[in-house]
Formats: sequence, C-alpha cells, structure tokens
Amino acid sequence: MILSLHHRILPLLACLLFTQSALAKDPTKPGLMRQAIAHLEGARHTREPLVSLRAARRAVVNAHPNKGGERKQAIHAIDQAIQAAEAGDKQTMNAKIAHAIYDLKQGMNNAK
Repeated sequence: MILSLHHRILPLLACLLFTQSALAKDPTKPGLMRQAIAHLEGARHTREPLVSLRAARRAVVNAHPNKGGERKQAIHAIDQAIQAAEAGDKQTMNAKIAHAIYDLKQGMNNAK
C-alpha cells in the first residue's frame, strides 16, 4: 500500500517541479524585458557601460519575439548604443539607450 502510494505521488511531484521550473524560465514573461531596461538604465550611469549594454542585449535577444517589431528595434538601438560606447560617444550612446528603453516599454504595453 505504501509503496503504491509513493509510485503515485513521486511522478506527480516531479511533474509539478518541472512545471514550476519551466514557468520560471519562460521567455514570454516580461521579466527579461524589465531586466534589459534595468541594464540600460544602469549603463547610463556607469564608467563601463559596455557590460550593462551587452547584458541588456542578451536579455532582449532571449525574450520572446512580439508581433509589433519593438524587440527588433530595441536590439538595433542597443547595437547602436554599443557602437557609440565603444567609440566613446556618450551623447549618442545615451540617445540610443533612451530609444531602446522606449521600444521595450512600448512592446511590453502592446503585449498586455
């Protein structure tokens, strides 16, 4: 009796744990976009913005694509911000960061 109960409960627990871990890593959730925005905002105020910009790009690339195109536009703006940072052009970098943040927020609003 106890053995058969374990055979019923263990698969159920394994399924539950797998489902929870899969949901926690779901790229369709806005968590990756929020992380990207945080990295972009941090890049504005750090002496080494490339680390934050590249982390933001990774988060956006790993996020689920939307139908409005804001994700692609944000990736393009982040790439331009990275190029500006590498060239030492902080003004252009900040403008491209602002553009990327706007695109990401638009995409998040459209996804609701």
